[in-house]
This record gives sequence, C-alpha cells and structure tokens, in this order.
Amino acid sequence: MFKIIFLIIVLLVFLFIYSAKKKIDAFLDNMFPKNSNRVHSANNNEEELVKCENCGTYIPKSQAIKKIRIGKKPLYFCSEKCKKEYKGR
Repeated sequence: MFKIIFLIIVLLVFLFIYSAKKKIDAFLDNMFPKNSNRVHSANNNEEELVKCENCGTYIPKSQAIKKIRIGKKPLYFCSEKCKKEYKGR
C-alpha cells in the first residue's frame, strides 16, 4: 500500500514540475525570442526587426520611420529625430 501511495506522490510531483517548466519556457520564449530578427505580434504573426542606423535600437519593420536608401541598402530609423541626426552627419 505504501508503494502505491509513494508512486502516486512521485507522479504528482513530476506532473507539477513538468507543468511549471512549460510555463517558465513559454514565458522565457516571449521575453527572449530565439530568432532575434523576429517579433511576435498579438495575432501570432512574425514580423522582422530592423536596426535604427542612428541609435542601434531594434524596431518592427512596419513601425520604422521613413526608409531611405544609400546605394542598394535600405536604412531604417526609429524616429524622425534619429533620421535627422543621421542625415546631419
């Protein structure tokens, strides 16, 4: 009888640890995405992140301020201020 109770307790502890691990993993995946060039939006679509050429901040491509091109390379900025500072160099 003791062996059965012991096995049930071990099983419950295992299930508790397993569910806690899944919750922690989901939380960490949201905080630190594995692919640093993607961000998940509310509807679970991935969006590419681009780096502001002036300050180095990563922002979703759809929120980047007016893209300009130098040669064939597009440049992205997080704000009009950063764009003006970059042009002023």
